[in-house]
Amino acid sequence: MSYFKVALYAYLKFLVRFSFALFYRPTVVIGKERLRLSQPTIIATNHPNTLIDALNAAGRTNRVVYFLVNAGLYHSKLGRTLFNFLYCIPIKRKEDPSAAGVNNNDSFDKCYEHLINGGHIFIAPEGGSIAGRRIRPLKPGTARIALEAQKRAPQGPTIRILPVGFTYSNPSALGSTLVVRVGEPIEVSDFLHAYELDPRTSVKKITDIMASQLKELILHTQSPEEDKVLSVCEQLVQATTPLSPKEQHFRAQSWLKRWKSWKQTNSVSYREFLDTGLQLAENLSKLKITPQALADNSTSSLAAILRLLLGLPLFLFGYINHFLPAIIPWHLAQKQTYSEYKATVQILVGLITFTFFYTLQTVLVWFICGDGYALIYLLLLLPSGLFTSYYQRFWTKIKSQARLKSISTILKSQLLEQRDFLIRTLPKTGSNAPD
Repeated sequence: MSYFKVALYAYLKFLVRFSFALFYRPTVVIGKERLRLSQPTIIATNHPNTLIDALNAAGRTNRVVYFLVNAGLYHSKLGRTLFNFLYCIPIKRKEDPSAAGVNNNDSFDKCYEHLINGGHIFIAPEGGSIAGRRIRPLKPGTARIALEAQKRAPQGPTIRILPVGFTYSNPSALGSTLVVRVGEPIEVSDFLHAYELDPRTSVKKITDIMASQLKELILHTQSPEEDKVLSVCEQLVQATTPLSPKEQHFRAQSWLKRWKSWKQTNSVSYREFLDTGLQLAENLSKLKITPQALADNSTSSLAAILRLLLGLPLFLFGYINHFLPAIIPWHLAQKQTYSEYKATVQILVGLITFTFFYTLQTVLVWFICGDGYALIYLLLLLPSGLFTSYYQRFWTKIKSQARLKSISTILKSQLLEQRDFLIRTLPKTGSNAPD
């Protein structure tokens, strides 16, 4: 590996970590010590957020990580050159278009060789990226690659599969919460003897262990409807009984475990709860009222107006200076047919637009006002941008509370009745968060 590629990887890793720290605020990593890789490892994650998941996983390790990617990215010569350079290994799936020069046997051989030589690989074993907080059936390829590599070098280093779960409160929204949970590594050598006797059973066993771990590492909902109701409940309860992101995650996970049991023992009652939550979510969406506003209407009008007025000058400074670099990636993200790609487009395009406009604007200030003002301007850019994001969220909250006050008494009573039913029915448990 050339020094240039190593240096480029380190630089890109820094950009990824920095941009993610700004986009996903706050981010909590549970079990981060397991990301200090000391032996060949396959990092296996859930996959709701396309390229962001791969970068989130690789960017938090202490090693260079290769990526298993779908062969569709290798359709053009430029794609082949670029992704080969960026540590990617193509795998052709049934649904992928033909990709010249991609042979799965060659790709698998590269994976085996890379692991035997002590390397690390990222794989999304679900086989595709689909939004939602749940684990879909895993493909067996991850286990096959790990077991075959271990079989080819039985006296070599022990290969591990490391499950990592990502839970995004909203994958494509600036300021969303991200909880990263790192599971217990799966020692592939423990299954090697069984694999030599019965490959299919051993592959299935490891795949089942991965699936079980990943379901424990995220908020694994049973359906898209349950995911939507969970989101409403999280926002309602967090507004009145706030917890840290870590504690909030485990509180929601305790609800899901109760709901699963509830569905099995009293499906009629569970269905009533789910229908009420879905109806509340639909009503709030139509009225453009957030669940937080329905749960917490404590901000006084006078206090809100004062905060908005005091923050207005800094908001205007931040808004004017960030309009172009922010609107371009946002606009391109809205054009994406698949919502899973929105965060990828926003962050990657934003790295380009913010770097370009920050540089251009600072040079213009330097040219007009001189060194001192240019330095002050540059130092103010990022804080003012973060404040602008906060100011917009606060303004959204105030507007939502105002809409709630303006609706009819009958409609408001209906919303409050639905809210009270959900909160009353939720398990009265704490966060159950481990230390």
